[in-house]
Amino acid sequence: MSANDNERLAQEIAGELKRRFGLTVHEAGTIDRGWLNVKWRMATDRGPLFVKYYHPERYKLHANPERRKRIERNLRLQHELSAAGVPCPGVHAYGGHYLQDTPSGSPFAVLDWVEGESAAAGWMNAAQLHALGSAVGSMHRRLNGGAAAAVPVWTPGKEAYLREWQRNWNAAEAADDATVLSWLERSRKIIDALDFRLFAASRTGWLHWDLWVDNMLLQRAA
Repeated sequence: MSANDNERLAQEIAGELKRRFGLTVHEAGTIDRGWLNVKWRMATDRGPLFVKYYHPERYKLHANPERRKRIERNLRLQHELSAAGVPCPGVHAYGGHYLQDTPSGSPFAVLDWVEGESAAAGWMNAAQLHALGSAVGSMHRRLNGGAAAAVPVWTPGKEAYLREWQRNWNAAEAADDATVLSWLERSRKIIDALDFRLFAASRTGWLHWDLWVDNMLLQRAA
């Protein structure tokens, strides 16, 4: 999207925040992270909010109602986790829905603003990793306390992983992408050292599929 398109969409969403939540937006700053989706830090008369626009080329929500339902369910679960004390942003609902639409049909979500910093992959310290493990453990305990899995259970398998790894390696080689090749080298060493029999006794349940440093914010200790 062009800068002008982003500005028009931000203004349209600001109008919906006023109409639906009674919020006045004073400023909208674009957050340049993620693929295709547009995100803003919107300063309002009741504090900052995080707003995310779901790009149609990435999600195709109008053509895939089931995908929209899954996103709606995930946003609801996130809000419930936040309300239970798990460190993740709460999600603002309107009319019982956590995924909103502008009058022009652009889907967006409104979340609490959380201060923090991203960490480079491989550079989290021991205290940060301990805090992350505690937060994820709390999240999984609550999610697995009775919620049924919404998709077929995934079973870790070394052969299947290595087939996917080889496809990714071939694509990275063809693109001459040294950065991705270095990541794949590291992941191959981890998989080769991992005993997959450890998973046999594990209970099935919810799993976070996208838990990596770009999707986390870290706070400095006081």
